[in-house]
Amino acid sequence: MLMKKLILTALLPLTLLAGCQTQQVRSPDYPQLVFGQGAKSFLAIDSLTDGYTEGHLLRVSIQAVNASSSSKTLRYKFTWFDEAGFEINSLTSRWEALETAPHEPITINRLATSPKAVSYKVFLSDAHAQSPQPQGNNR
Repeated sequence: MLMKKLILTALLPLTLLAGCQTQQVRSPDYPQLVFGQGAKSFLAIDSLTDGYTEGHLLRVSIQAVNASSSSKTLRYKFTWFDEAGFEINSLTSRWEALETAPHEPITINRLATSPKAVSYKVFLSDAHAQSPQPQGNNR
C-alpha cells in the first residue's frame, strides 16, 4: 500500500506536466525557401507545392500565415534556374511586397516565364529589415 502511494505521488506531477505541455508547431523545412532578415520570426509555412502547366511552365504555390500578433510586410522574390543550374533572367525575378495582417493566411503563386526553368529559390524577407537580400550562399 505504501509503495502504491509512493508511485502515485511520483507519477502525479509528471501527469500534470504532460497535460499542461504546449506543442510548438514548426514549418516544414523546404530547401527552395531562403529566409532573410526577420521573415522567419513571423512567417509560418503551411505548404509549398510545385508542378508543371500543360505548356511545360514550372508553377509554384506557397501557403503560409503571418504568425505574429502585428501587421508585417513580407518581401519575396522568385529566382528560376535551368537544368544546368544557371539563373534564368525573368521579370518575375524581382522583389515584391505583400502586406499581411496578424494571423492572416498568405498565398503566393508564381509561374515561370520560360519552359527551361526546372528549379527555383524563393527569397523571403521582412520589408523593414536592413537588407532584404538573405546573407550567405543562397543556392
